[in-house]
Amino acid sequence: MIYKFYNGSPDITERYVKNILPLISNIKEFEVFRNCEESPYLVIEDNERLRYTFILKDDMDNELWLYTLCGYHGSGPNATLKILQLLGVKEDYSICEEGMNHIKQRNVKPVHKLNLLTSQDKSIKYSDDIEEFHFLAEIDFKFAYQKSNFIKALESFGYLQHVTSVDKQFFAMAYVFDELDTPSPAYEYYYYTNNIIKFNQSFKDFSSEQIQIILEALTKHYGGEFKKKLIFNQGHVELLY
Repeated sequence: MIYKFYNGSPDITERYVKNILPLISNIKEFEVFRNCEESPYLVIEDNERLRYTFILKDDMDNELWLYTLCGYHGSGPNATLKILQLLGVKEDYSICEEGMNHIKQRNVKPVHKLNLLTSQDKSIKYSDDIEEFHFLAEIDFKFAYQKSNFIKALESFGYLQHVTSVDKQFFAMAYVFDELDTPSPAYEYYYYTNNIIKFNQSFKDFSSEQIQIILEALTKHYGGEFKKKLIFNQGHVELLY
């Protein structure tokens, strides 16, 4: 099946991909052009010649034809990056670098992993800032839509923020994080692997075990695998094997 979406707005294109994620399996190759005139993916619709510039193919022989670009710093290449990351492709492939007029990659290996550091807002008064950390979980999904749906559901429990090595306080606590989210100078990440979920105050009386039960059930519901990697016990870190 070929899914075609031609729109000049990068944000609308990204939103379209989010909406059809359940129809897309794991990406195995993609091709992107800087100049639409160089793309051979020409379609005539309503007497209009449309050249698609971003083509993705999955392992079920589905194709996704879009109109985003590469080869410069701007909203078009950024949308290409966002879509690749949304689909689990973590390498940048120099998408935003000047001079990269055509990029074609085969044997792409998507990753739908989520490293999740859990904490609770234990504040009693409005002016308090008391946060208690519980454990780090590694959650893995087979497909992009599963991870996306899990994150949407997770955000209803509290505040989700990404973690990079720049966030030394959190990164040191969760030292088993992998290096999937190490951006090159040319671009930044939008769909992170490493995150903190801070459960809101309605869960402040929940124990670490109860938080774990909730996350395990949520993971299972969306088709993922849950593995607790380490726990925080009275300021000490205990690595689990």
